[in-house]
Amino acid sequence: MIGCIAGNSILLAITDYTDDDNVTEWNQRLENVDRGFTSVFVLEAVLKIIAIGFVVHKKSYLRDTWNILDFTVVIIGLISMLPSVPNLKALRMMRVLRPLRSINAVPSMK
Repeated sequence: MIGCIAGNSILLAITDYTDDDNVTEWNQRLENVDRGFTSVFVLEAVLKIIAIGFVVHKKSYLRDTWNILDFTVVIIGLISMLPSVPNLKALRMMRVLRPLRSINAVPSMK
């Protein structure tokens, strides 16, 4: 997961943010790679939810504030992938929260 977070951080760094409508071939390729990262993050969240429960138990997924951040970032990623959602700049900007996931992945960073 650390590798995925690092890769996603690099992806965010090399994105051309002057292309507001994401029409350049470069940004379209990066968007496809971003969908892959989003899929990995969704899979991780689902596996964690299956393993520790969603919200009912004392140590369940949404009882940890870092997991709430993770879940929020995953949901935003899923929403931004929907074809019916216009390319909202605010949703795209929320992807910068993904590197914060490394704080949860490496407990000593907390």
